[in-house]
Amino acid sequence: PSVSPAMLGSMLRRRSDRLVLGAFSGAVAVTAAVAANPDSDVVCGVTRFSAATQHFLPMYGDYLRHCFRCTYGAADDEVFIRASRQILWRDVATRLRDLAAINGGIYVKAGQHICVQPVSPAPFQEILRTLMDQAVRRPYAEDRLTFLEDFGVDIEDAFASIDTVPVASASLAQVYKATTHGGESVAIKIQQRPVARFTWIDLATIEGYYSLLSFLIPGLRFAWLARETRRHMSQELDFREEARNADKARALLSNDFTPAELHIPRVHQALSSGRVLTQEWCDGVRIDDKAGLRAMGTDTRALAARVQRVFCRMVFVH
Repeated sequence: PSVSPAMLGSMLRRRSDRLVLGAFSGAVAVTAAVAANPDSDVVCGVTRFSAATQHFLPMYGDYLRHCFRCTYGAADDEVFIRASRQILWRDVATRLRDLAAINGGIYVKAGQHICVQPVSPAPFQEILRTLMDQAVRRPYAEDRLTFLEDFGVDIEDAFASIDTVPVASASLAQVYKATTHGGESVAIKIQQRPVARFTWIDLATIEGYYSLLSFLIPGLRFAWLARETRRHMSQELDFREEARNADKARALLSNDFTPAELHIPRVHQALSSGRVLTQEWCDGVRIDDKAGLRAMGTDTRALAARVQRVFCRMVFVH
C-alpha cells in the first residue's frame, strides 16, 4: 500500500520520539547506576567505553575537516595538502593522548606503541612521547593497597623509607624509589589496579575503534598494533615473568659482556610478586635522551654498537 508524505513524516516523528525517549531512559539508568555503585566493574567498564567513544568518534570529524580544507582550500597544492594532513594527525594524536590520560592502562600502552613506530607520522611521535614514562599518575593509596594484598604487610614497614611520589608512571605500572632495611636503594614497580581489571575490555574497545577508523580514515592503520598488544599482554601483566627474564638474561650474557658493559639490575625476589617487582636502583638516563647521554660523556656510537651486540647475542646465540 502507498504511504503519503504526511503519514511517512508522522511515522518518522514517532520513531524519533521513541529513540529519544529510549536514549534518555538509558542515560537516566546509567546515571542512577553510577550514583548507586560508582566502583562496580560494570559501571567502570561503561564509563571507560564512553570515554573511548567520546575521543575516537570525533577523529572522523577531524578527517572530514581535513577533506574540507583540501577540497575548498588548495586542492592542487601538494604542500597545502601535506600541511593539512599534519594538522589532522596532530588532532588525532592529541585525542589519543587525552584518552590515555583519562583511562590509563592499556590506552597508555597503545599510545606508546604508536609513538615508537618509525612509520608513525611525526605528530604522533611528538605528542604521544609524554606517555613513555610520564603518564597520568595513579593515587599512591592504590599502589599501597596492592602491596598490602600481595605481601600482607604495609609497604612502609617492608622498607626503611619510600618516596611516595612515583619517579615514573607508565602504561601498566608506577615506579617508586625506596631504601631497604639493609640500606640498599631499590626501584619498586607496582602494577596499576585498573590494568588487570579492564585490560581485555579495553583491548576489545581499542581493536574495534582502530578497525573502524582504519576503514573511515585512509592512512590510519593501527589495528595491527592492538592485535600485537593482545598477544603479549598476559606475560606483561605477570611481573614474575619479567623477574625470571632478568635473571635468565644476566646468566646468559655474563660471559659475553663485562659488568661495565652490561648491568642488569638484581631482582629482590622476597619483595616481588605477580604485581610488584623490586630491583636494585641504578642511576642513568634514557637511551633516547641525547642531551643526557652527552652530559654523561657517553660515546653514542660505541653505545649503539654495544646495544646491537647485546640484541644479536640474545636473538642469534641464546
